[in-house]
Amino acid sequence: MLADEIAVLAIETTTSLMGAAVVVGEEVVAEGFVDKPKVHSYRLLPTCDRVLREAGVDPRRLSAVAVSIGPGSFTGLRIGCATAQGLAHAWGKRVVPVPTFAVLVEQARKGGPGGSRAPSIAAVQGRAKAQTVTALYSKGGKELVPPEGRSIEEFALALKPFAPSTVIAAGDAADLFAEYVESQRKEGLLDIQVVLASEGDRLPLPGTVGRLAVGMVKQGLSVEPKAAIPLYYRKHQAEVLAARKASEARQDEKREL
Repeated sequence: MLADEIAVLAIETTTSLMGAAVVVGEEVVAEGFVDKPKVHSYRLLPTCDRVLREAGVDPRRLSAVAVSIGPGSFTGLRIGCATAQGLAHAWGKRVVPVPTFAVLVEQARKGGPGGSRAPSIAAVQGRAKAQTVTALYSKGGKELVPPEGRSIEEFALALKPFAPSTVIAAGDAADLFAEYVESQRKEGLLDIQVVLASEGDRLPLPGTVGRLAVGMVKQGLSVEPKAAIPLYYRKHQAEVLAARKASEARQDEKREL
């Protein structure tokens, strides 16, 4: 590792895939991940330690800590951002907050079967309807349909102006989106074909987070640890239920008056 090379520890926890990577310059020097739910809280820190040791990089030599900030799982986002904040604070480093949809777009550029002819990329995160966030991008990364908390059905309607077209789909709910669009195609309701990103690129990977973070460091886009917060587009289901109960309670009070 050269003294002037940018080196980052990258963290990815936005989906069931949890992992970390060390990226030096443009090279992913070490990467470790596991695609398994509910292990993030106790396997993330050991994974960070392992990739740093495998890369032979002293944390004091890091340029920054990078973290994928969402959209994604509420619990995963909190774990990832809290871990990045804690490590960066302990090491005296800044944090690079990398938008997860930028990671998906970068990976989906590789496409899959038929992907080379697809002019746009659909990012679909959140298998639970209460957490689904979607967006559409050109292959160059231009925002065509902005990220928003919406159902897969609503997202399919938002893509009608782009028909006829082929779209690459990435994200942890990409398969659900592809299945729904295909059902609409068969009924003649939607003239869009969805091609899934290759299986190895469908979920955001820590190595990609790190490579994007290196470019962001060069652009001066790192922040103080406390400013590295999750990027939410929807309320957690518990918050929705709490708000609903509060509203019902207020209605009951008005009726009693």
